[in-house]
This record gives sequence, structure tokens and C-alpha cells, in this order.
Amino acid sequence: MKDFRRVTRVGTGLLFLFAMAVAQQRTVVLPPVPPNPNDPITAATQLLSTPAERASALNLLSLASQNYDFGQQGTPDLTIAVSLQSVGSLTYEGLGTMTEVWAGGRRTWWADFANQTSGIAYPLRTNPVPMRVAQARSALFWPLSPMPTWQEIRAVDATVDGVRVTCVLVNRAATTPTGRGRDWREAEYCINANRQLLLASPAPGYFFQYNYTQPLVYAGHVLPSSIRMIEGQQTVMNIQLARLGPPTGDDLEALRRSPPHPGILSTLNTGRYANLHGQPESQACVVTFTTGVEGEVLESEAIPNGFPALEQQALAEVRQRRYPRRNTEWLVLLREGAQ
Repeated sequence: MKDFRRVTRVGTGLLFLFAMAVAQQRTVVLPPVPPNPNDPITAATQLLSTPAERASALNLLSLASQNYDFGQQGTPDLTIAVSLQSVGSLTYEGLGTMTEVWAGGRRTWWADFANQTSGIAYPLRTNPVPMRVAQARSALFWPLSPMPTWQEIRAVDATVDGVRVTCVLVNRAATTPTGRGRDWREAEYCINANRQLLLASPAPGYFFQYNYTQPLVYAGHVLPSSIRMIEGQQTVMNIQLARLGPPTGDDLEALRRSPPHPGILSTLNTGRYANLHGQPESQACVVTFTTGVEGEVLESEAIPNGFPALEQQALAEVRQRRYPRRNTEWLVLLREGAQ
């Protein structure tokens, strides 16, 4: 039997959250997350404190994630093909396609997006993965972050596109205030009665909406017909799933010719505090960017969350940074703030 669970992920991307509170205070006081019409949580949330409550929420997340776990033992050979369309100010924006093939204990993928070719067969040094492609891969293959280390879990019933869902908010630190709305440190996942993920939000203002109007079904996996990525209140990318099923002859030939992948997609969800000077107290922002194998920042943007001056300051600071050289490109969710 094939076991894809040890297959290493390939991709690129970094997501940083900067938060700023008054420097004289000893504890970090973050502002309320600004309301966003794409966030379905409008009622007070419930802190899940008993083992039974936490287990129920974690089980719901685990069941929803199984649709996107193509590496589980016993999964037959398959191909996933999608089309991408994005708008924005990144270096690579526009139209493209992406294909992933799993067969015989191996995998490969390639993308042709905005006149940039990338994938396992292409060196990261000369063919870096566009950030939109990395974001699409994250939404499709790893939409729910690893769950065993969540310290605080909250839940609330809500509605997404007229469908009743349970929204689960998770945080690795047991410091999130309970009550109405969302905390800056939380990721949010909303799941319907059919155990389908309808919304994933790794950070405030950063949303993936999953549409199952015409789902693609194969080998026990139920995938949405499309995924919409929203930053702030603007749709910046549409991901249309075109094919889910057994590999074609051309797919298998591409897999046969594909060398071992040159990069690894590692994920990190953590937090630390630093000072961004010159801004009023109690502000926060989210900045997304990619880094190349030499540690340089390749693409970057701020997600609109209501604090434009701080967003631009954080973005300018990110663009000046240099990161360690690696043979990989990273997908990281790092929360930063000031105290």
C-alpha cells in the first residue's frame, strides 16, 4: 500500500502579523480586530475549556481536513488541476494553471502563472514560485494548520453564504480574551454539517472561501469547485478546480521525468514581540511576503486591516530585511507586536 504521508511539501510563502501597543506598558494590549463583512462571527464566542468540548472541536477540524489530505495511506493515484486568476500589485499577477500528480509513492507539480513557470522540476533559484501560486497551494493542500498544539480554542455558530456553520478559533497561546469577535492571534475555520470547510482565515483580513456548488469527488475526497481568496475586503484571487481524478498518460510521463524536488514548504505558526516606532498605540497589521533562496524578499504586500500607516511602515521594514540563505522557500505565519 502506498503511504504519501512522508512526502515533503514544496511551495513558497511567508505571512507575518505585526501588532503594536503602547511601549510603556508591560503587557501587550492589541486593538480589537476591525469588523470585516467576510468574517461570519458576529456573536459572542464560547471558550472550550473541558476535555470533551476541546476534543469535539478538534475532531471537527480533523474530519474537515481529511478532504485535503492526499497523503493518507490507501489513497489511489490522482491528479488535481486548477486554473488561477489574480489581481493586485505583486510582481506576478494574472492568469495561469497548476497541476499536481500523485502516483506510485511519488508526486510532482508544476505551474504556469503570469508567464512564470515553477514547480518541482524547476530550480528555486531561477524559477521562484510566485506568491499567488504559493497561496493557492496552501488553500488547496494545507488549509487547516496542524492542530495538536492549540492551547486555546473557541467556537460559535455562524452563517457563511446562507449555510449554517460552526466556526472554530484556535490559538497556540492561552492568552486570547474570550467574548465577542476575534483576536489578532487566532486562526479561524468554519465548517458545515457535511464536515466541509467553507472558510479558512489564517489571520484577520486574510480569507479563503470554499464553494461546493459543483463539488469534485474522487476516492473519498470532496473538493470545492472554486476557492476565493480575499485580502481585507477585496477578492485578489479565484482558484477554479478543473480536474480531480486518476492521472492521464501525460501526467504519469511528467511524473517520470520529474527529479527530486529542490525545495521544501515548511510551515510555522508562532509569535514574538518587537517595536515599530512612530505609530500611535494599539495598532496591528498583516504583511505577506516571499523570500528567495538567498534570503531576499521577492514579493510583498500589506493586507488592509484599518491601520494604513502602520501597514506601510511594516511593509517597508519587511522589504529591507535579509533572511538566512536556504535551499527552500518558506510558508510562515509569524505574529509580531510591541510592548
